[in-house]
Amino acid sequence: MKQQLKIQDTFRRSDSEDSIGAIEAAILLKPYLPENQSVLEVGCGYGYFIDKLFQKHNQVTAIDISDNAIAHCQKFFSGKAKFTKTDINNFNSDTLFDCALLVNVLDQIPDDLAALRKINSLLCSDGILLLVTPITEKRYIQASIHRYAEEKLIEKVSAAGFRIKKKVIQGGVLSFFAGRLSKRIYFSKKILALVRKLPFYRAIVRLDAKVGLKKDIILLVCEKKAKTL
Repeated sequence: MKQQLKIQDTFRRSDSEDSIGAIEAAILLKPYLPENQSVLEVGCGYGYFIDKLFQKHNQVTAIDISDNAIAHCQKFFSGKAKFTKTDINNFNSDTLFDCALLVNVLDQIPDDLAALRKINSLLCSDGILLLVTPITEKRYIQASIHRYAEEKLIEKVSAAGFRIKKKVIQGGVLSFFAGRLSKRIYFSKKILALVRKLPFYRAIVRLDAKVGLKKDIILLVCEKKAKTL
C-alpha cells in the first residue's frame, strides 16, 4: 500500500470558516448535504464541515493526515464524532457509509484514483460521494499534486466506479485576485484575520460565489454504479 505524503499544515488550504474557499464550498454543498445519515469526511482539516454535518443530525467519521487537525477536532468536538489520523488508502471501517465528503482534498492525494475507489468500497449500495475540487490552475496550491480538467476528472470518477448524478460549476473572482495579491504581497495570518472581520465580508464573498464569473471549482454528486453480473 502506498504511503500518503505528509502535507505540512502551512501548505494546506485555509481551514478558516471565513476563507473564500470554505465559504464557496459551503454554498455549493448546502443543497446536497445529507441528513440523519452516516457520513465519512476524507480530509476533515480543522472541522469546518463537520459542524455543518452535525447541524443536519448526521453521524460523522472523519480522517485526516495531520496530527494537529485530528488533535484539534478531537478536542473541539469531544466525543461527538470518530476521528482517525490516517490517509484514505489506509483507512478501513467495519461498517459502510451513506455518504462521503471530499472537499478540496483530491488534488493533494498522490494516488487519487485509488482513493476514489477506496471511497467507493466504503459506501453502501446507494451511497453518495460529494466531491468538490478546483479545475483551474489559479486554484491549486503548493500541496497540489494533480490538476483536473473537467472532462478528465469525470473520467477518473467514472473509472473509480461512480456515476455523476449532478454537476455544478461555480467560483468567483475574489479568489483570483486574492491569489494574485498573495504572490506579490505577503499577507500574514493576522492581516487575513483583519480582512475577514471587515463589515459585509462574508456577504460579499457569498455574492461573488453565487454570481460565479470564474467557474473554476466543481461539485460532483456521485452515486455508485450498479454492479453487473
